Amino acid sequence: MNETPPTLDAADLGASKPVPKPPEPKQQPTQHPLVKACGHSLDTRHFPTHANCEDCYEAFFQENAAGLASVHQLLLADGTRAVTAIHGAKFTKALGVYLRKQLLKMHQQTHTEIQAQVKDITGLEAPSLVEIAQGE
Repeated sequence: MNETPPTLDAADLGASKPVPKPPEPKQQPTQHPLVKACGHSLDTRHFPTHANCEDCYEAFFQENAAGLASVHQLLLADGTRAVTAIHGAKFTKALGVYLRKQLLKMHQQTHTEIQAQVKDITGLEAPSLVEIAQGE
């Protein structure tokens, strides 16, 4: 009853030729979007590589709404010193320029809407911000 297990020859193990593996595709470099105004590439996960380019920072802030909101909360809670300590002086300056532009756009839109309402009610045109500033 003591039977020995059968032995296998090399010919019995399966394919006689190795199975070729498909070639692995080469990894392509990451393609980042380009900023239209300046032509620089922008990686939205990091600060712009062109640290002095205002257009790059503007595109960066527009693409990172969540990041901008968190920095804005930090700015409101702890002030510019905290933002400068965490992100640096160039970032803080670019943030200030971006927020100033956005506030000016909002103010001009409001002024234009008010000007249209005044013109509808009275038939007169209200002076623009430029006219007001030149008159002073």
